[in-house]
Amino acid sequence: MSTNCQSEHGDVSSDDEQEIMRRNWKKNISTIKKTAFREGATSTDIESDVMFQMGFDNGYKDGFKDGYTNGSYKSTMM
Repeated sequence: MSTNCQSEHGDVSSDDEQEIMRRNWKKNISTIKKTAFREGATSTDIESDVMFQMGFDNGYKDGFKDGYTNGSYKSTMM
């Protein structure tokens, strides 16, 4: 069901507005993702490389700890 609204531009269907907003949102997100990838892929900044490595190291440590704990727990269940 389409709901018509009165706006400064005349009658506008809210379904049409939602579709336009959805398309704009998808386009903006796509642009943001491409830009972020491009900046990350071409980054030569040593500081960003160090931060990336630190994040990876911390995530690996946490993941290993959780995996080991879960594996130990599962092994006692068998």
